[in-house]
Amino acid sequence: MTEKKHHLLALVALLTAIALPAEVFADPQVQGDAFSLGADAGWYVMGGITGGGSFGTLGPGGFVGGELSLVRLKRGNWLGLYTDAFYDFGQRRAMMTVGPEFGKRFLGLDGGLGVRFGGDDGPDLGGQARLLLTAGLIGIYGRYGIWPGDELEHTGQVGMLIKVPMLFRGN
Repeated sequence: MTEKKHHLLALVALLTAIALPAEVFADPQVQGDAFSLGADAGWYVMGGITGGGSFGTLGPGGFVGGELSLVRLKRGNWLGLYTDAFYDFGQRRAMMTVGPEFGKRFLGLDGGLGVRFGGDDGPDLGGQARLLLTAGLIGIYGRYGIWPGDELEHTGQVGMLIKVPMLFRGN
């Protein structure tokens, strides 16, 4: 194998090990459940990176940024608050969003206030909504933004999100 294939294989193995719950490796003699799928119920602080393609009134491009959320997970349902910040190369502006997020198992929705920096007349305020399909640490999504002002502007994103739990408190 080439060195590039070795690195790719190592990355896949690392992501798989991180994504699998600890119960998969537990000794059935020590714990009551030999196998458990999914995260434990509780509060999670999660952080990660996001990026993808963007389009909008000011032109197409790409974006890259970070995200942080506080969520309560119980029986496959999740509810919480998120914030993210990213730079959109097509819009040539930095943006930040904040608002509620909720979901059931693999499907989620979030949205709220958006602030866009880098325009000639100061920050723009708008609204954002995002539909997310997630499988643990990795998610794909589509986002729509609307920016009222002198002229109504629209933005959109198709992106990928990688978030990892940074803090957990059970029940």
